[in-house]
Amino acid sequence: MLNLSAIIPHPTALIPELKNEQISQFKKTTKSLALLKKELAKEKPKTIILISPHGSMRYDKFTINLENRLQGSFSAFGSEAEEMNFSGNSELAKQIFTICRSLHLPIDLIREPNLDYASLLSLYYLLDQSEETPAIIPVTYTAFDYQMHYIFGKAIGKAIAGINEPVVILASGDLSHRLTKDAPAGFSPYGKKFDETLIDLLENNQVEKILGLNPDFADEAQECALRSVIIALGSMFNQKKIAFRKLSYEAPLGVGHLVGYWKFN
Repeated sequence: MLNLSAIIPHPTALIPELKNEQISQFKKTTKSLALLKKELAKEKPKTIILISPHGSMRYDKFTINLENRLQGSFSAFGSEAEEMNFSGNSELAKQIFTICRSLHLPIDLIREPNLDYASLLSLYYLLDQSEETPAIIPVTYTAFDYQMHYIFGKAIGKAIAGINEPVVILASGDLSHRLTKDAPAGFSPYGKKFDETLIDLLENNQVEKILGLNPDFADEAQECALRSVIIALGSMFNQKKIAFRKLSYEAPLGVGHLVGYWKFN
């Protein structure tokens, strides 16, 4: 069963042991991730379904990673942090795949042992590596419309509902990359508007309005979180009541970083 879903940002400034000064500008985010870690620990999940925009993405197919041994490090960024290792959950991954195929969703089962940096950041900050860690199922989104991603999320939710163990969904993504003149994608007045709009809709549980957001609006804001969020929302379709709790939002380097979660009784 689904116990908790969360939105997690992935600023590279949070990569451990980079010895840079930027991390000091992310005090709200790091504090919120510590709070979220405590919430996740309470649920004692057996499996985490991890949605990342930086995984093995196909523009015309969703992917579910069937690998049973997952690993990764931040060495490509110059970090000396130790390699992280996780187990997979191929059984649940296959169940999700089967439901997706029954719904005629375009989807691939893949085997990729290496986790992307966005996934690793989520796991680094939210899991205690010294204890028994949950199994991980990495999934990626596509270039298809929002409704298709919501249906994909519903398929995940149906698969989760069929198992009697706690599952958590982590939706990795950053909001607008265009909040300031120094932002990675340059400035756009739509950047701030997008972030404010999405956060407001999440806090007011306006799922239909999120699905109805203009894709050009999101494209202009240069975000990478919306489809991850929509998949997470789809997975909650059979929950009697959902409420989003924003833990923090900040944008010290011109990119919007949101931390928040849904919890269910």
